[in-house]
Amino acid sequence: MDNFKSISVSRNGNKSLKIHNPTIYKLIGQGKQGAVFQLTPQRCVKIFAISKQAKKECAIIKQLEGLPFMPMVFETGDNYIVMEYIKGVPLDQYLKEKEILDQSLTKQILFLVKEMKRFNKTDIEYRHILVTNDGELKKIDHGSKNPSKPQTVKPLKLLKMLKKLNLYEKFLQQVKNLDPQTYSKWK
Repeated sequence: MDNFKSISVSRNGNKSLKIHNPTIYKLIGQGKQGAVFQLTPQRCVKIFAISKQAKKECAIIKQLEGLPFMPMVFETGDNYIVMEYIKGVPLDQYLKEKEILDQSLTKQILFLVKEMKRFNKTDIEYRHILVTNDGELKKIDHGSKNPSKPQTVKPLKLLKMLKKLNLYEKFLQQVKNLDPQTYSKWK
């Protein structure tokens, strides 16, 4: 399984990545900082274009370790993180298909937002949140950017997505019942 280290990821200009993969590992995702390959049915590896970004993301993951929305981390290196492969559906796709938002999911969203607020990351990317077959939320991208000041009081991207799916009012009502203090800040 160590042959994933022969995969190279580099910047190809400002936005795109140049990926060289001489292995059999399937590319399952890529973003601005790196590419993710599935190693086994239970593990994947994120390989970064810049090792400094890998170190920053590792530091964030270390601080969030043990929280229910975090995938397990098995190994880290200069430019990679081997972690649990999460099988699930992006939150927006899940809500679009189900057309409902139950209180259990709202509780998990609130918990995730509050935990990420510790890192001044209130406005989390909902596309980086998966819903597993068991209905559990998992955050799959932890970003190496750590804003020095709070982004916003409320998770604007998440709320806009809920509005677009006509679930905004239902979500806010559930937030009001579960956490009136947060509701008063977000309404």
